Amino acid sequence: FGLLRKMVVVSKAQNITSVADFIAARYGKSQLLAALVTLIALFGIMPYIALQLKAMVFSLNLFQPSDAPLNHQGVPLLITFILAVFAILFGTRKLDATEHNPGMMVAIAFESLVKLTAFLLVGVVISFGFFDGFDDIWQQANERDLIEFGQLRIESLLPELVVGMAAFLCMPRQFHVMVVECGGESILKKARWIFPIYLALFGIFVAPLALAGKILLGDSVAADTYVINLPLALDQPILAVIALLGTLSAATGMVIVAVVTISVMISNEWLVPIMLRTGQIRQKNFSQ
Repeated sequence: FGLLRKMVVVSKAQNITSVADFIAARYGKSQLLAALVTLIALFGIMPYIALQLKAMVFSLNLFQPSDAPLNHQGVPLLITFILAVFAILFGTRKLDATEHNPGMMVAIAFESLVKLTAFLLVGVVISFGFFDGFDDIWQQANERDLIEFGQLRIESLLPELVVGMAAFLCMPRQFHVMVVECGGESILKKARWIFPIYLALFGIFVAPLALAGKILLGDSVAADTYVINLPLALDQPILAVIALLGTLSAATGMVIVAVVTISVMISNEWLVPIMLRTGQIRQKNFSQ
């Protein structure tokens, strides 16, 4: 918490707009370093955005007949266009280095509640509606030898743990929400205990749903689709639609924040310096 508080205080004092701006500020406001960080973030974020778009199309395909999937380019392009419109509405529409996006934060907060509610609802219905609680799921999984502690080693978890910790601090969208959009230290103090509770609520049904998916679906479907495939397999279409809404909500929220964040970095670290050096911004200001 001390590290986060210091990052927020320094960012507010220096009018930091992105993780590229933050890193450059630690090295004498190096414009070259900020541009380099932006370039790395731009290429690093492309596979991430593509993965989220693929996840949305794949989730929609779960509701399609197996002989007629949504594999053509029209649906992904339509989803991309809709997300682009939202990103433009929330993005860099004004030449203001200190501009914040309170509307985007409200939208992301609502999206977070939607996906949490959908996940908890699916978890409760599956765990207590079709099983007799966590103990029943654990017992059935144990009887089928689905629980293997011998394969769980700290060496295999440590790299993912380190990468997750680095992503929490270094990913442009994480930094933007956590530091740039932070209204002050008082908000950070609230998030200090709200965020762990949010994660704990998500973690309650992760293992039960994973084991329930192994019991009911086996290896016939991908494990990351259990949340939608379990209601479909149990003939609960309404619950499956709710799970789909949670999935789409999570993916769209992440894409919009990522795109807006990278647009701020490109605007402030690439376009604005070029326009200042060429005099285009000054000429526009004089003409107005």
